[in-house]
Amino acid sequence: MYSYRNALLVLLLLTINVASAQEPNDIRDLGRLRLQLSLLANAAHLHPLSESGADEIRIWFDNYMAGQTTGYIVRDGHIGRCKARFYYNNGTSQYEVRDMSCVGGLARRRAADAFDLVDSVRTFNGKSIACGVLDGWGALIEGVRSGHMFIVEADNPDQCNIPGTKELNAFLGVLK
Repeated sequence: MYSYRNALLVLLLLTINVASAQEPNDIRDLGRLRLQLSLLANAAHLHPLSESGADEIRIWFDNYMAGQTTGYIVRDGHIGRCKARFYYNNGTSQYEVRDMSCVGGLARRRAADAFDLVDSVRTFNGKSIACGVLDGWGALIEGVRSGHMFIVEADNPDQCNIPGTKELNAFLGVLK
């Protein structure tokens, strides 16, 4: 009977993971996400993105378990990289960034590759692509392309095969 219960529990967990990772969903709390992106940009001394601004992509990779963020800023044919420590303050329900440092001058070719692939990711504007895996990593992607702003959220897109993961993984692979 004990092994039967374990088998049912495993089946239930697999069903939950598969059911939660069928297709991209609307971002649940866009206000919270915009605040988080604003805090990251501010810590990196970046100006807010604007539809009237030049084409730019910002990708923030979060390593949830380590409390670290690595950001890539792609603009003007260059890539800059920023690293920071972060934590979520339960008392204030705020995302807090600590110790941000940035460097520039990463490979120009990778910047061109990122802009070549961003249109396929931009089609998921306002969507969250999550593969139903606990912990792991996530990415926040925001940008301006041809006068249009976009935000895409991803959690562990390398762990499932739902619409958007192929495009996201190709795009993110250029920068990782």
